[in-house]
Amino acid sequence: MFARFVFGLTSPIHGEDEPLIHLDICRKVLALKLTPERADRALRTIPTASASWVDSAYEVIEALGTKEGRELLEQQHSQRTRAATGRETPSLRPARAKAGRIS
Repeated sequence: MFARFVFGLTSPIHGEDEPLIHLDICRKVLALKLTPERADRALRTIPTASASWVDSAYEVIEALGTKEGRELLEQQHSQRTRAATGRETPSLRPARAKAGRIS
């Protein structure tokens, strides 16, 4: 499910790229939190749907990622616009501590 979220997250920027480029971007984002082995498994393994809600859960997770990706893209656009006009830009860095990798 994490891979589906990342796919959605990267789609607003890379959704129109060649599929292999988008896949590579997803792999790099997954590698920020997962070990290389787990990132590869997340991209290659497709769990068997045991109930109808599982398929809809995948779609919901991807949609949440897409929503977040659009919001990040909008923040970046706003930040660039403020920088171009000389206005002060707030930090987009999260206040919480950076989490480590999931092994």
